[in-house]
Amino acid sequence: LGDRAKHSCDISAAADMYLQDSAVAVSAGLKYEFKSLLWFAGGYKLALSDSLPSFASLGAGFSVYGLELGAAYVLFPSDSTLMFNLSYSF
Repeated sequence: LGDRAKHSCDISAAADMYLQDSAVAVSAGLKYEFKSLLWFAGGYKLALSDSLPSFASLGAGFSVYGLELGAAYVLFPSDSTLMFNLSYSF
């Protein structure tokens, strides 16, 4: 996206196999980052068996001097969860 020093866009995909339940899930996500300061993300996890839930998630956060604060909202079919994250990289 334009000037690489200002914008970053990451696309991810994954597959998970849970050995205990023999369950399989696939997921995909997208993350946009501006100037390594502010980011927005969204994704979806699709369960291919009845023992796991499928869900969507949305998140946003910011990073300054290695300190990152983020929030994510996970939208389960029957319930939703709001999570916060505080981390430091050195």
